[in-house]
Amino acid sequence: MVSVPLEMMAAMTPGEPRYAVYEPPAASAPEGPAPLGHPAAAGTTPEPAGWLLWPARVIALVVVLPVRAAWELLRRASAAVGRAVERFLSALGRALAAVLRPVLSVLWVPVRWLGRTVLLPVVAVVSAVGVWLLDHLVMPVVHAIEAVARAIGRAVRGLWQHGLRPLLRGLAHPSVWAWRTAGRVLAAAWRVVTWPLVRAYRHVLTPVGHAVRAAWRAVVVAPARAVRRAVAAVLRPVRDAVRAAREQVRGQVRALLGRPR
Repeated sequence: MVSVPLEMMAAMTPGEPRYAVYEPPAASAPEGPAPLGHPAAAGTTPEPAGWLLWPARVIALVVVLPVRAAWELLRRASAAVGRAVERFLSALGRALAAVLRPVLSVLWVPVRWLGRTVLLPVVAVVSAVGVWLLDHLVMPVVHAIEAVARAIGRAVRGLWQHGLRPLLRGLAHPSVWAWRTAGRVLAAAWRVVTWPLVRAYRHVLTPVGHAVRAAWRAVVVAPARAVRRAVAAVLRPVRDAVRAAREQVRGQVRALLGRPR
């Protein structure tokens, strides 16, 4: 009862695979002789049980067919809506063009007349007045400013070349001579002041320092070294004895406790 409507609904969409009808695979004959009692031995092909086909048919009827139908409906609806929108926009464009073309052609006539009759003469008059003002007012002022700037530059250059530069040169030579003379005087004074100090350091303080260092080494450093060596020589046997006694006590304690050495 279910296989008839499934075949009819599958035939509604030509060119598409049939998902509703389950077709079991053909049984292949086993290699070699069939055992006795097997259906193939009698020359008959076993067919699948009918209850195995019912779940596939139910799934195809409940899941596959509604989804397929909804998809086809959505695709055709979207195509129809797209065509309708395209036709509407095309018609709207043609209507607007048919309405605006005469309006624009009518409006363009006074605009062109206004431009040729009013705007062009006004632009010509304004350009002529601007050229006259530029030639008779702006350019003379610019030329006057340039002439004043050149005059000021020449005056400043002449003042620098013939006034300030010779004056600075005249002041620079005495200043340099005074600076050099002051440096030489200060260097000579420094030498005069430091000469006795250098002599006293080299010939008095240095020998006295050497003598003090030699006396310190002879009186303090040498006896201290001798005393340290004597004390070390006296304490060395004591230190060795203490070390030997400590090792002996450690060995006895380990022997009493039974620990290996």
